[in-house]
Amino acid sequence: MQKGQKLLIGISIVVGVICIELSMYVIPFIEEVKEFEFPMFVVGVILCIISIIFGIRNQKN
Repeated sequence: MQKGQKLLIGISIVVGVICIELSMYVIPFIEEVKEFEFPMFVVGVILCIISIIFGIRNQKN
C-alpha cells in the first residue's frame, strides 16, 4: 500500500470517528441541528467501515 493511500484511509477513519463523537456528545445539545443526530452517526459508521474494508483489502495486495 502506498503512503498516500494509508494517509487517505487514516484521515477518513478519523473523520468517521469525529462524526460519531459529534452525533453522540455535541449535536443532542444543539436544538437547531438536533434532527441531524442519527444521520451523522450513520455517516460516521459507514465511513469507518468502508475505510477499514479498503485498508484490509489494500494490505493483502
